[in-house]
Amino acid sequence: KDPDDIEADFYFDREKIVEALLVRKVAEALSVRDEAAAESVRDEALRARRTTIISVVALVVSVVALLVSILK
Repeated sequence: KDPDDIEADFYFDREKIVEALLVRKVAEALSVRDEAAAESVRDEALRARRTTIISVVALVVSVVALLVSILK
């Protein structure tokens, strides 16, 4: 490698910079994807919790209605 060859150094550094930018973009994309997946899991858990609460309330209402009809 010729020490006076500035152009070779420029292209070598440019390749490193492009590689670093690509790595950063991939890391950002993976991070966004992981955040979206985590949010989806949280949303699903919240829906499941709501469904469970609604089911329990419906069961309680049914039992109360049954007791009222028996006691009449």
